[in-house]
Amino acid sequence: MASELSKQIAQCFIVAAPLTTDENEFWSVLRDYISLGVGGIMLGIGGRFPLVETDGQTDIKKLKQLAGQVKSYDSSLFLAVDGEGGEIFNIFKNEEIAVLKRPWHYGRLYEQTGNMKEYQHDLNDYCALLRECGINMNFAPVLGQALPDYQGYLSEQGRAYSDIVPTIMTLGGLAIRSMMDYNIIPVAKHFPGYGSITADPHLRLTSRSRDSVPEQFKTAIKDGVPAIMKGHVLTHLDAARPASLSPVVEIYLRSELKFRGVSITDQIFMGAIDEYCEKQGEDLDYSERVIAALEANDMIIQSYPNQASADPAAKNIAGHKYFFDFIKIIAKAVSEGKINESAIAKSYQRIQALKRRFNILA
Repeated sequence: MASELSKQIAQCFIVAAPLTTDENEFWSVLRDYISLGVGGIMLGIGGRFPLVETDGQTDIKKLKQLAGQVKSYDSSLFLAVDGEGGEIFNIFKNEEIAVLKRPWHYGRLYEQTGNMKEYQHDLNDYCALLRECGINMNFAPVLGQALPDYQGYLSEQGRAYSDIVPTIMTLGGLAIRSMMDYNIIPVAKHFPGYGSITADPHLRLTSRSRDSVPEQFKTAIKDGVPAIMKGHVLTHLDAARPASLSPVVEIYLRSELKFRGVSITDQIFMGAIDEYCEKQGEDLDYSERVIAALEANDMIIQSYPNQASADPAAKNIAGHKYFFDFIKIIAKAVSEGKINESAIAKSYQRIQALKRRFNILA
């Protein structure tokens, strides 16, 4: 039987559902995750979720059935998607159902016309569909500001609303409010912003070129955004550690910006963190990064290693063991005094409070 500490540690993880079409493999792995008390499941990786696709299109009936079966094992899970919108960051790949367009589409429309009606309509349809399918958390909106003339990393796939801050504040705020109206947890990302970088953090580590925290994050926090994802990027707040692994950034969020919600890492197997850990020394079992991540956040998103691999199925299968290893690694770190047990307890309390707030936990 798992100890109380192990249960609290497990709640600090959102683990990606296996990227497979093998139902036996999928449910075997997922039941093991749930049996240890995982905090949440990410459905799909970058919008890919082959188990619920038919001829490349999302089968809503399959998705609803799958989510329902997951909840029958544990109704208190975060069931999350990476639903920014567009062709890639959108689990609803089906031409006959409501989907969000790229954030850039709505940003450009707003700047040209001042009109947000299309975005509000699409958000309503999207959020209603999330609820219908049993999904209660969405890793959106992106609050990063693209570089001038809509350049930089977030201009790829149109992931930033704009290169103009007021547009981002207006549309990002609309997205947050709309999700919360439908009892969907919005996760604003990627604090303090990927907008000023040009390199893909899935592949390498880089530094923000801006030396201030974007106003759109400050506004979202003042308006009560319940969760924030931190980016794998070096910042003016901490030039030595990526924001996602930095206690300095976490303290800034809590003390300076008065954030009271749940802080979450970006996916910890991304290339930016691989590069950072390689420069620090060996991280062969990934223990250093997971300890650092939990020291600086309430929750960790764990997908699977080798994100640049051309064979996603192979990297996925090999990665199933890590969640179980990480619980043991963190418990050992607590026993050795590397992680403060009271800090884990505080994270656990924030996670449970968030679940209660959105009626996930009674």
